[in-house]
Amino acid sequence: MPRPVPRYLQATLALLVFAVACSSEPNFGPGDEQESRYGDVVFMITQKGLDQGSPVRVVAAFVDHLRISASASTRLLRLPVHDLPLDLRTDQCRVERYDLAELAAVDPDQVWIQLQDIGHLEVQSETQIAQLDHEEFPDLFPFIAGVTYRTRTGSGLRYVPGTLYQLIGQGNERVAAFRASVRAPEEFRILAAGFTGNENGNSEPRLRSLSVRWDSGRTTNATLFQIKLTISRSDRVTTLSCRVADDGVFDIPASHLAELRRAGTEAQLVLRRVNLAKLNVGDSQQSRVAFVVEREQRLTLP
Repeated sequence: MPRPVPRYLQATLALLVFAVACSSEPNFGPGDEQESRYGDVVFMITQKGLDQGSPVRVVAAFVDHLRISASASTRLLRLPVHDLPLDLRTDQCRVERYDLAELAAVDPDQVWIQLQDIGHLEVQSETQIAQLDHEEFPDLFPFIAGVTYRTRTGSGLRYVPGTLYQLIGQGNERVAAFRASVRAPEEFRILAAGFTGNENGNSEPRLRSLSVRWDSGRTTNATLFQIKLTISRSDRVTTLSCRVADDGVFDIPASHLAELRRAGTEAQLVLRRVNLAKLNVGDSQQSRVAFVVEREQRLTLP
């Protein structure tokens, strides 16, 4: 009998590909080299619902960019995978800030991001298949243009823990045909999230650490587990992200919370279980497929 998926559970499947772009776009200034341009490919499958029968939403973007890093371009596009802590060690945290005002001031003649049409795409599980349609990316910044891919309405794709998902591209003149697969992680629940104790005996409540507990469920072979706190105010987003062991307990130090609290007090707490797999696409040397299952809740910092 199918196991229920907990309330407010989200599952995200993301394919990240970093590769040197070979397109013949115009130069953006004297001394620019073709080698300074490289590309990303990002796939996402997002599911949020009350049970296992809830539909899965798929978004995909193939990105060429110039004079901007892969992580920065992903952040600009507001893709859910932009803040995966792949470069952090276990039990390590950091605070990052995203300022829309600074992005609006970027010179479109100096920075360029193009979302490419790469032909037919589909996603398959063991018993399901979903076709992707492409649409124009919203006109948010003058230096971003192109198309993204999304599942068709009523595609029928469902999140099933432990199931193998495949992303299949037929390719075109820009990208060769490819196939990638990754297994969906097991679901989990947030058991508790609260501020406990005081560091060094100080009675100041803002110096308390945040204790997070989750039900890790049965043994999982997930690649990483992430805990993050996000505060959004007007045109600025501040995020505290930690990579932790998937053992059901982690205490975020008060020093990190103090840095985050400068941005505000109303935060979104998100826990993510992530599976990663390698992918070979064209000339890409460092390609990854990521399947993310996440839970979230609101939290007020003291």
